[in-house]
Amino acid sequence: KDVDTSPLARFECVYDQLKYLSDLATQAGALDVSAGLQSLTADFRNKWSVQSVCPTLVHLDLHPFNTLCSRNGDRWQLDAVIDWESAFVGDARLATAH
Repeated sequence: KDVDTSPLARFECVYDQLKYLSDLATQAGALDVSAGLQSLTADFRNKWSVQSVCPTLVHLDLHPFNTLCSRNGDRWQLDAVIDWESAFVGDARLATAH
């Protein structure tokens, strides 16, 4: 079942996400970065036959300083996760090197 994840960027497949990043690099004038992403995309398709997976919510900056916790009796509980500016819905494999 689809969940509304707006305003986060949402990519249905890894290739959509790589194209988006390449387009951003081009718009920013980082043509070498764009060319590198296009080369990576070609390798994903042709060299490694990377298949798309179901999109996942990816935070990209999850660590203790971006969590809000409180005591509940003698235990701690997670109340919130903050700092979502680089979050997206897409292929979590692209975030593993981060």
